[in-house]
Amino acid sequence: MNGSRHGRDAAITTVEDTAGETPNAELGRAARGAAVVLVGSALSALLGFAFVIMLGRTLGVEGAGVVLQVVAIFTIALSIGSLGLDTTAIWLVPRLRLQEPDLVRPALATLLVIGLAWSCLLVLGWYAVSRWLAAGASSSSPVREAVDVAAPFLVAAVLLTIAVAGTRALGTVYPFALIDRTLVPSLRIVLLAVGALGTGTVAVVLAWSVPWAAGAAVASVVLAVVARRRSRRGAGALPPRALVRRILAFATPRTVSNGLDQTLIWADVLIVGALAGAAAAGMYGAAARFVFAGFIVVTALRIAVGPRFSALVAQDDRRTLTELYSATAGWALVLGGPVYLTLAIFSPVVLGWLGGDFGDARLSMALLCVGALVLVGAGNVQTLLVMTGRAGLVMVNKTVVVAVNVTANVALVPHWGIEGAAVAWVASMLLDTVLASVQVHRTTGVRLPWRPVLRVLLALAACVAAPQLAVVASLGATTTSLVVGIAVGGLAFGSYLVADRKHLRLDQLRARA
Repeated sequence: MNGSRHGRDAAITTVEDTAGETPNAELGRAARGAAVVLVGSALSALLGFAFVIMLGRTLGVEGAGVVLQVVAIFTIALSIGSLGLDTTAIWLVPRLRLQEPDLVRPALATLLVIGLAWSCLLVLGWYAVSRWLAAGASSSSPVREAVDVAAPFLVAAVLLTIAVAGTRALGTVYPFALIDRTLVPSLRIVLLAVGALGTGTVAVVLAWSVPWAAGAAVASVVLAVVARRRSRRGAGALPPRALVRRILAFATPRTVSNGLDQTLIWADVLIVGALAGAAAAGMYGAAARFVFAGFIVVTALRIAVGPRFSALVAQDDRRTLTELYSATAGWALVLGGPVYLTLAIFSPVVLGWLGGDFGDARLSMALLCVGALVLVGAGNVQTLLVMTGRAGLVMVNKTVVVAVNVTANVALVPHWGIEGAAVAWVASMLLDTVLASVQVHRTTGVRLPWRPVLRVLLALAACVAAPQLAVVASLGATTTSLVVGIAVGGLAFGSYLVADRKHLRLDQLRARA
């Protein structure tokens, strides 16, 4: 490939360009692609923080609890409504570009049509269930009524999800970063800030939902343009039956896995709401939103390396695959570890921004940060397992983990409250990571790089946790001490990264493919 290509073109490459590349070239491309997504995801996280803060101050803890439960239900529904087609695009399209390029456009069209039809059926099914629930209820349900308002936008959310996945599979991460991570969350803040849709619970739900429609419209147009430029015209208008069967065979278990994956993230919010009330759900949900927003690092790397994992598995290039996975796992912990340690140590400060009623969630936030460190430390092991084509195995894993999570929540929340929900989530994440790591090793021979992970964890403890705890002990938990802690920890950890950059493969962040 042309060694001088960089900048914008670094995130838009062809399969012919990347076939047979060295591990260093793969790492350079992963770094640049991840950097693009990381910028968009960081902005999305900041906008997410702003939305949660505005939500808490606008509606209070109970109103926020209702909205966050709606977000939880919608997010789980989106994972089911997408039918695993976004992951299917990332797995299938890079392989088609290598092996059957004439089928790329028919595959993308099939993915969108299936997603549109299935999501419409889900929305209609929800309204049937909602009417049945309303007929049998003695009083109104704020959560159900708010879901009714958000439900039509599920179709747009599904189309957006599949469209940006299609552009990623074709070699560009810019639409994902600009549309999904920037445009949609920005519109939410604007709508909520100006109060264009009102200020009540339903208005806030609309402010969260409406941007899906704008994003879907833009993403669909962008996908059409990218596909025209980066794929061949298909041989016929209709996709071959074998292609449709191939899509459904992979997508069906991914639908279950995706739904279970989102259930792992959001089930505890719903269970807390059911067992401890809307106020407890509001506190826990707000803490969880802060923590989950920190997944931007793993997400950025997943978006960048997912298609390459699939192509490398198809090429049976185990050496490059191992290098790519190991290095990006270390990068994830380097970038995400300081965020979670800071959130855990300064949880009273961060939650205080929402209002005094949210302070009781500080311990649960600290516990959630521990679970997040487990996920970040394992890198994109889940993505690697999916890209091997073993969607059924992933589905079994998620089923087991969700069963453990729900059982633990039901057992612990009545006794420990939101801290019990946090403990259940941490245990579930540990189990999920161990299962995936063992299976990736058995199927690909790739091992989780435990030694580099432990090296970074020790550095995080010495350079970030210790100085920040000392700052809190000296200055107390305030916004000022948070700023000081970030500065001191950042300086110390940055010095470590400079000293250990070769072991961490950070030199590849500046490499050119």
